[in-house]
Amino acid sequence: MADAAQFKWGARNGRIVPVAELTIPAGSLAMRYALSAFEGVRGYLQADEKTVRFFALDEHLERLAATSKIMRLPEPPAAMLADTAHQLLAANQAAVDCYLRISASAVSLGTLKEEKAAEIAYDMTLQPMGRKPFAKGLSLAISARSKPGDQIFPQRAKVISNYAGPRLAYLDARDAGYDDVLMITADGCLSEAPTANLFLVRGGKVRTPRACDAILLGVTRRHMLELCRKAGVPALECALLPEDAYDADEAFLTGTGLELAPIDSFDGKPLRGPRSIFPRLREFYFDMVRNQSANGDHR
Repeated sequence: MADAAQFKWGARNGRIVPVAELTIPAGSLAMRYALSAFEGVRGYLQADEKTVRFFALDEHLERLAATSKIMRLPEPPAAMLADTAHQLLAANQAAVDCYLRISASAVSLGTLKEEKAAEIAYDMTLQPMGRKPFAKGLSLAISARSKPGDQIFPQRAKVISNYAGPRLAYLDARDAGYDDVLMITADGCLSEAPTANLFLVRGGKVRTPRACDAILLGVTRRHMLELCRKAGVPALECALLPEDAYDADEAFLTGTGLELAPIDSFDGKPLRGPRSIFPRLREFYFDMVRNQSANGDHR
């Protein structure tokens, strides 16, 4: 078995190649105008400790297709990408939790006003990725930086350009001593963290920002809402203000790479606690992702 730290094989357009071959031309539309969509997918070692299975791969490919449509890029070949993802697991002899990145980048040369269809390179890389080390809950700043609304650019599109502003907000928060940052909408509602969705708990009820609050419609977010319903925990999507964060009993972030991360404070204001709903949901989540059937369904 290959060393888990050496996932050297990637893929381009369905062909397994060394990762070093996955290059993008400097003059391409992807590099010049950020015409590059992507998805991140978790692979989980199953409870039998023998098999690694991707969680929600089809859902991520559906979102890649939706992003491509928004960006007026060709529809991605979902069946080929799914098959290649599994080939990549085998090529790297993956036997640990891992993270698959799928990108759809316009590698053809051209200008902003290019009229012909872009040539797309569908690239994949795979890397080992275990649990994030959350010895304690996160401290979050609520940023004064706002996310743009759909009238500027749809935030539901998972493209590289949508991460430039949140990165600056994160760096501001980090420099001020916080672990992460929460952004707001142009009208002052809570939105999301740079790479994760927000959930607040108050009085036994879970709330999360709406789709119209400049968020990426997270795959993990969707499953968390489903897990809340299965666990009998009321959950709703609604407008939330910074005061709602300060007044929460519990709070947490969700995302494919981040998974589930508890929050201890917003702007230095500690949450009341106790943390009772989050541990239950986290247990349900990891039971779900580590006990998938061979056809990708969840037991």
